[in-house]
Amino acid sequence: MKYAAVKYRIFGTIADFIINIFVIIIILILTSTADIIEIFIRNQAASISIALLIRLLATGLVIEMYLIIASVIYPILTKGSTIGQQLFKIKMVNENGSNCTFLTLFIRQTLGNTLSSLLSFGVSALISLFLMIYRDDNRSIADVLAKTYVIDR
Repeated sequence: MKYAAVKYRIFGTIADFIINIFVIIIILILTSTADIIEIFIRNQAASISIALLIRLLATGLVIEMYLIIASVIYPILTKGSTIGQQLFKIKMVNENGSNCTFLTLFIRQTLGNTLSSLLSFGVSALISLFLMIYRDDNRSIADVLAKTYVIDR
């Protein structure tokens, strides 16, 4: 098993981030959530109705469903790669080298990446970067938690 170079992991993550932001902006535009956000920004919260709040909640759920599809379902269908990882010819595998399962990817992407970054205000992302640089196997916090590796395709 040849571990993926840190630079390709970083570039793949940046590519995924750009793609995800682009899709989320499209979702926000299509659901007219920008109107609701503008109301919040202008401190006109009193003018928000229950219908608008429900629409905002529904938009959030659509975004979450997209992120699960992009970071968990899509990699299962492609045998271990997000779109960004495909661009740089790397993929995620279990410690034994087999393809990741739904549960493994869900743990890796939600607990290992998203939740740990949110709870630590981004500090865990920096720790992961240092781990990838200084560990011989280039594993991040998410990899250690989910018992995965990122390898060359």
